[in-house]
Amino acid sequence: MDRRSWLWRRKSSEKSLGETESSGSISSHSERFSDEQAFAAHSSQSLEVTSKVVVAEEDVNDRVETLSERLSAALLNINAKEELVKQHAKVAEEAVTGWEKAENEVSVLKKQLESATERNSSLENRVTHLDGALKECLRQLRQSREEQEVRINEVIAEKTREWELINSDLRPKLDAAERQNSALKSELLSRVAELEVRTIELDLSTKAAETASKQNLESIKKVAKLEAEIRRLKAEARKAASASSFCIESFTDSQSDAGEQTLAVENSARNEFDPVLTRRESRTFNLVKGLNNWRNGKTLGKNLMVPSLEADLMDDFLEMERLAGLPDAEAGSSRIGARAMSDQFRENQLRSELDAMINRTSELEEEIEKKDAEKAELEAALTQFQEQLGKSGSCLKVTEVRLKEIESRTTELEEQIEKKEAEKAELQVSARQFHEQLDKSENCLKEAEKRLTELETRLSVVEKLKGGAEEKMKATESQLRDAAAKMESLRDKVKSLEEELGLERADKLEKEEKCRTLEEEISRMRKEVELQQNAELLQVAPSSDELKLKQVQELAAAASKFAECQKTITSLGQKLKSLASLEDFLVESDEIPGLMNEEDSEHPQNTDGPNESDPSDSNLLNRESDYTGGNSTPEKARERGGTNPSQNRNVPSEKSRHGIGKFPSRGRKIGS
Repeated sequence: MDRRSWLWRRKSSEKSLGETESSGSISSHSERFSDEQAFAAHSSQSLEVTSKVVVAEEDVNDRVETLSERLSAALLNINAKEELVKQHAKVAEEAVTGWEKAENEVSVLKKQLESATERNSSLENRVTHLDGALKECLRQLRQSREEQEVRINEVIAEKTREWELINSDLRPKLDAAERQNSALKSELLSRVAELEVRTIELDLSTKAAETASKQNLESIKKVAKLEAEIRRLKAEARKAASASSFCIESFTDSQSDAGEQTLAVENSARNEFDPVLTRRESRTFNLVKGLNNWRNGKTLGKNLMVPSLEADLMDDFLEMERLAGLPDAEAGSSRIGARAMSDQFRENQLRSELDAMINRTSELEEEIEKKDAEKAELEAALTQFQEQLGKSGSCLKVTEVRLKEIESRTTELEEQIEKKEAEKAELQVSARQFHEQLDKSENCLKEAEKRLTELETRLSVVEKLKGGAEEKMKATESQLRDAAAKMESLRDKVKSLEEELGLERADKLEKEEKCRTLEEEISRMRKEVELQQNAELLQVAPSSDELKLKQVQELAAAASKFAECQKTITSLGQKLKSLASLEDFLVESDEIPGLMNEEDSEHPQNTDGPNESDPSDSNLLNRESDYTGGNSTPEKARERGGTNPSQNRNVPSEKSRHGIGKFPSRGRKIGS
């Protein structure tokens, strides 16, 4: 309000300055006219008193110069007033264009308000729709989350029950198979140990049989050697017996008897030994063959000690050789007795050896029979053990097959358990992902709720702005109505002013013609005055009083014409004042909507803008009353205060400085 009142005060001060300038120019003209009248009266008196022609001519020249200056000043003022009139017309055009622009802005604001209301309604509908959709999404998400959790819990419980049942079924089976496997392993180890013991015993028995058979063969070889030695000794005894026939015959008889006995003993021994040897050899060979076949080529390299019987036989054999190697000189009875003794000794020795060998063979036969029985028992035990070993091997194979089946079943179960654990992990991962999705959806819902709150706040702000805009629109509509009424009145005034301007232009043309005629008359009068001066200088006539009277009359006529010109100039100045006041009013009326918009933006509820245009109306009425109040007299001009003609020339610059010339034309003319 202070700003607008200051603007009004500034406009009124500018107008008062323009009025004082125009009034000062008019008062200066009136003062000059009164001075000229006084100067004319004084000059007439001085012409009547003085008689100097040079002084009168100088006065006339001065008056002519002053009149020419006044006319030029009047022409300048008229041109300035015409420029002001043009500027006023431009300002009126600009006011009309501003009014049209304000109407366009009002229509644009109405359209924007309608679009804003439509947007608000669409946003409200969308917000309600989004709210319902969000609630539905929340409900569906919660329902799907609950269903998913129930399904996951059911699947996990079912899989855990199945795994526990399978584990409980397989655990005792696996324990029983392990116990059975351990029992079979222990039994197999015991059977293997027993088999090793039996094989060791069998090896020992086969070794003993082999040593016995070797001893038997060696004894048989020794017996054969002894028989061959006996035969050789008999042949030698036959060749050496040549001493006495009786002794020899008796000796030969006894020897033959002994030989027959020895042969019989040998034959019987051979007959006894042959089946025993064949039987022993066959048994030993069969036993060795069986042992070799069973042991896969194992050999025996141990020998038993030779009995003391072999040493005795060797001693006897050496004794006999010693006796046989005695010299022939000792032949006779001693040799025969020795031979008889030796034969007897040998016979006894052979008998003892034969008895010992028979006993030994009988013992060996008994041992062989025992060994055969033991061998049969061992073979039976071995076959039985082999049968048991085969049975245990088949049982072991069956247990191995069952163990493999159990292991495969356990691997399958472990794979199933791993699969179930993987499925469980996948379900847990999917559950985590689902929880993450739920968290994301909850975050999205929170963001959507935040957006809803923001939209609601924006809606409330928009509604407030809408209310303020509606109030502003109402205020602007009321202001526009007032401005429209004022514009109608202004248009009427502009039309009347245009008519007055036309009349003033016509008057101006007439006055210009009058000024031209006056200038011509003044120039003619100057020429006449110059001619008169020349004539007066050439001849001094007694008719100087008449010339002075004519000059006074002409000056009085020029003064009257000049007074009329001054009156017309004052009337034009008043009209230009009224036009300047109209221009100021139009400028103020063009500035009123902008000021009102500024004040509405600062104070939205202040709608008393149209009441502030009353000072302009009062100023306009005052100026119209000044315009219609009649012509100003020179006395009033003197009361207002005089000014120089240079101040009148500065009027257009003052107007342009106070803002009249700042409004450019927009290319439109009123009422052409």
